[in-house]
Amino acid sequence: MKKNQYIGVIILILSIIPVFFIVTNTIISKQINDIYLKGNEIYLEYFEFPGYANTRINGICWMPEKYRLYINHSQDGIILIPGINSKKESNAEKCFELVKRGFFVFIIDKRGHGDSDGLLSLLAHEPFDITKCIDYIELNYPQVNSSRIGLFGLSYGGGAALIAQTQEPRILTTVVYHPFSNISDLLINFPIQHLIGNTLEIQFDEQSIKKNSPVEILNSSNTRNLLIIHGTDDITVKLEHSQIIYQTLSGDSRNDIELIKRLDLNHVQNINNETSLKYAISWLLHYYRNSSIDITNLDKEISYYQLYEFQGFAADNLEFFSVIFLFFLLIGGWILFFGDMGIPYYSDIRNFRQKKKKPSQNSPNSLLYFKNQKEYPNLKIIIWVSIIYISGSLVTTLLSLLINPSLIIGFLFLGSLIIISGILLFLKLKLPILLSIDKFTIFEKKEIVFLIKNCIWIFSSFLIFGLVNNVFAYYIYSIGGIPIFTTTFFINIFLISFVFCLDFLIIRIFKLQYGLLINLLLRFITLSLFLLFVPLPSSNFPVNTTFLFWLGIPLSAILLTLITKILKPITKNEFGALIIISVIASTILVYFFFRTI
Repeated sequence: MKKNQYIGVIILILSIIPVFFIVTNTIISKQINDIYLKGNEIYLEYFEFPGYANTRINGICWMPEKYRLYINHSQDGIILIPGINSKKESNAEKCFELVKRGFFVFIIDKRGHGDSDGLLSLLAHEPFDITKCIDYIELNYPQVNSSRIGLFGLSYGGGAALIAQTQEPRILTTVVYHPFSNISDLLINFPIQHLIGNTLEIQFDEQSIKKNSPVEILNSSNTRNLLIIHGTDDITVKLEHSQIIYQTLSGDSRNDIELIKRLDLNHVQNINNETSLKYAISWLLHYYRNSSIDITNLDKEISYYQLYEFQGFAADNLEFFSVIFLFFLLIGGWILFFGDMGIPYYSDIRNFRQKKKKPSQNSPNSLLYFKNQKEYPNLKIIIWVSIIYISGSLVTTLLSLLINPSLIIGFLFLGSLIIISGILLFLKLKLPILLSIDKFTIFEKKEIVFLIKNCIWIFSSFLIFGLVNNVFAYYIYSIGGIPIFTTTFFINIFLISFVFCLDFLIIRIFKLQYGLLINLLLRFITLSLFLLFVPLPSSNFPVNTTFLFWLGIPLSAILLTLITKILKPITKNEFGALIIISVIASTILVYFFFRTI
């Protein structure tokens, strides 16, 4: 066994450590959660229903144990709709508070989130999903009185709730936190029209935006029993949006329309604030439990209520240890099985220099052979690649302006497709002329085998990771596992694949450190050109969006070059280092986004 394989074995053995923590934490957490839920007489149930256009929507029902077997349609139900990048497993404290007060709480994953299918539709389809959820409750939960459902919407979910309550008579009352109500104005702060572009679910034309904006839909005759809770320091969704809704509904002259301004709270602080939750609970209790609660003086009413002490679910570290396990599995397995199978840049260079071998008619006609004859990249090749890259980007920009002006679909997907085609034609037609040969092989057989084996190993590792996470999550909560492979996950992988193929082609032409720098420099130039025609509007993020893109590219080039140098002694070649860098980056992305894609 070679030295690097010993390193791989050691890393794989280390993966037992996070698995040990996962297993022990899972067993303990299962016991704690079961005891905690049973002690509070709460029962959780996983449910699934066909939403708008038969899109699969998933959720969790929190119900009081004592009412679980009722069939008299007497219990009150609340549908909770989380915000963007939030999921049904979140907001447990709100579900807990409501179920402890006798409500059946149905918290759902919006389309394109968590365990649900479909794509985000910018409020075009989510309100209809809420209606479908009520239909499902009516047919499958005989405990609940589906003719008087309450809605509790947060942020984007609040926007969906606002629209749903205008078209669904079975909704009795609605509570929303800083709802998405003026989409046109929101797109200035969050320019997703230039980030993702038009999709099958989202159209960014002015007519569609107005059609799906609550501010354009709500009026005093189609809205009733509405409470809006909004932080004054919210820069994500401006307070002015809710004030316009309040004025449109003639809130000053109505007792059933209320706007609570939460001083000095921003978007996130308002969602997590206990006092804001007290306002919401008091409002719901007025309509479902005690009409004597004065909703015109909620500041006084909330002083009578104390929130239950919610301890939260155990196993908060389950995801963390699972990601550590994935990291060890990927790195250890790769070094053990493929550590000596990388593209041998340096070994070929050394052999070539030692033998002082010159090109001849019998030399192998492969790109690998010719790139190793010089330590520095060929200037003519750089010029040709740059011309193709930049020209392809200009064509992409023009097509994007005509078809879909967006960074992801336009620049990354369409741009990569066009430039890849140009680079492949260059490799096949022009490069042999520059190298003074008749023909050559773009990829050697062993390189293709190497890439295929790596892809299989990485994909298999992610499958194992997903299986481990889902099995233990299912065991802990007994309400369904943590979703890994959602609709948007595969779309993202599809887009990333095109970008990776383009990067790999550029890196294939030059030595890795030069390839990285040249590739990222070209990305910097072409992105700058693209943003001249398809700008990303400035936002209220901590760093200006455009500046972040421009600054990130050169910094990434420097960072990648340094990391490849550090990892070279372990991987034996720089391409192996690039694979490990990709694995680490993917693992980090999985940890932050795999449950909210």
